[in-house]
Amino acid sequence: MGEGGGDEPVERTEGTWQTLRRGLALSPELRTGLAGTLALALVYMVGRVAVPVAVQRGIDQGIAVPGGPDLGVILTVVTATAAVLVLTTVCGYLMMRRLFTVSETALANVRTRAFRHVHDLSMLHQQSERRGSLVSRVTSDVDQITQFLQWGGVILVVNLGQLAVTTAVMLAYSWQLTLVVLVAFAPAVLIIRLLQRRLAGAYGVVRQRTGTLLGTVAESVVGAPVIRAYGVSGRTARRLDAAIEGQRLAQQRAIRISIMGSSVGELAAGVALAGVVVVGVSLGVDRTLSVGQLTAFLFLVTLFIQPVQIATEVLNEAQNAIAGWRRVLDVLDIAPDVADPGEQGRDLPAGPLDIRFADVTFAYPGGPPVLHGVTLDIAAKSRVAVVGETGSGKTTFAKLLTRLMDPTQGRVLLSGVPLDEVRFDSLRSRVVMVPQ
Repeated sequence: MGEGGGDEPVERTEGTWQTLRRGLALSPELRTGLAGTLALALVYMVGRVAVPVAVQRGIDQGIAVPGGPDLGVILTVVTATAAVLVLTTVCGYLMMRRLFTVSETALANVRTRAFRHVHDLSMLHQQSERRGSLVSRVTSDVDQITQFLQWGGVILVVNLGQLAVTTAVMLAYSWQLTLVVLVAFAPAVLIIRLLQRRLAGAYGVVRQRTGTLLGTVAESVVGAPVIRAYGVSGRTARRLDAAIEGQRLAQQRAIRISIMGSSVGELAAGVALAGVVVVGVSLGVDRTLSVGQLTAFLFLVTLFIQPVQIATEVLNEAQNAIAGWRRVLDVLDIAPDVADPGEQGRDLPAGPLDIRFADVTFAYPGGPPVLHGVTLDIAAKSRVAVVGETGSGKTTFAKLLTRLMDPTQGRVLLSGVPLDEVRFDSLRSRVVMVPQ
């Protein structure tokens, strides 16, 4: 069973943009080839408005012309549009392939760094936090980031670009109708912005509860023999039920906020379409807007609405991913309290080692000392039995000797070399602890 039970501690509060900046600084691979990827995305975005433009040209110059439809113009428009769509599809494929490859490479490196950092943390820290929680931070939380970057990140980039390109083309057709669309969506943007702030906190709780759930499940599975042996199945089941219920409630709260944002977007879309039809017909009657332009504008409004609605959903996933990213960064920010001296360290001398504890005292955080001023010498090649009742400090003694933890006071020396000056690879190759 894991030590340091209870819910994992709440991470410090940090803004979304600050988390993104720190995450990108941690993953410079995400910036690899960014200019080329954005260029492909730009071509893909421009290609999305090819159909509305083709519709307008086809109606105004190929159908609604004196003497009847001009098949030559219609064929030219269709052929040009097909060529643009083929180019757009190729650019979209290349863009997504680059983004998938870069994101997977970057986050694989993050996962590797996080795992190694957890291994560098002392036993003291690992005993103060549920181990299942640490595992969830470098597995499920990193997976959440990966899923967002490989799906939501691509869609978010494309849709934000599509919004900009679509707005520019709409302005070229009619600034009056563009104003109608923007006015219809302005209140929705403000409301969604407020909801996103609430959603950020909600998904922070979701990631925390998910970590607690995974930790509880892992401990229950790994500790199954102990649970049966000590007859604590009922207590374990209650802990597991509480973890599942906590995760469910947190997820439901986040989903409710998300649905509110989607509903606001749907309402704004309906108002925008209705407004464009009413104002567009009025402009058409005044002959300031052609049939083709109004039809194309309705297509453009659809292209405008689609990314707004999708972006709302993607931003929800983004908050979940950012919450996971924040948890991973929190782990990497923990400075190992038992540091490897590395290249500046010393190697243990060859041959058998003698041991000296020089006035060693050790206390766990928030607790009384479990070792008090221990001073002893153990000669090389000798056998010593350390005995005592449970909680007397036997395991602590062994962990200090193997430098899984450092003394609160005093020093441990091996053949005269202070243990905190010995490189880990030299120490681990010569001194080991075999648990029960």
